[in-house]
Amino acid sequence: SSGQPRPGHRHAPRPREVGGRPPPQRGSHRAMPAKERASRPGLGQYQDLIKQKEAEIQNLNEQRFVEMEQGLAAKEEELEILKAKFARLQDDFRYNLQIVEERDGEIQSLEETLAEKDAEAERLKAVGEDYVSLREKLETSQKQCEAQRISQDEEAKAHKEELESIRADWRRQVADKDHQLEQLRR
Repeated sequence: SSGQPRPGHRHAPRPREVGGRPPPQRGSHRAMPAKERASRPGLGQYQDLIKQKEAEIQNLNEQRFVEMEQGLAAKEEELEILKAKFARLQDDFRYNLQIVEERDGEIQSLEETLAEKDAEAERLKAVGEDYVSLREKLETSQKQCEAQRISQDEEAKAHKEELESIRADWRRQVADKDHQLEQLRR
């Protein structure tokens, strides 16, 4: 045994031989020279050590908390950027949809004119082909926007889950440190 107390051990450490003499018996501390008594580790030294370790744990917890807060802030900023990008995509999609709806109205007007004017049939046929092309582009654009929205939703969900995981881990670490600190105090 090293003479040092074990964590959670309530009994005093076994005294060691000092200067080649056997340790004094219990209750014989008065017979021990004052110099020897002063050189033995006392309760104050253990309390100082405990206070030092508590301060170290507190500093580590504070440093880890700051790091986690910084990580959380970075993730939240990234989430806000993704939300802003998604909002811009939605605005672009609405604008494009409005343009397509306006084009649909124009095409309908041209189709009515086609029925009245056979001479313009070839020109209106080209407009009809444009209409089909625009529809396909719209559908492609809609599919891309939807895929991107789904992807961004999944990213946002993943970020949120990661943030929750970070918060839970931090809480667990703080609880573990609190438990360790409580064990040291005992």
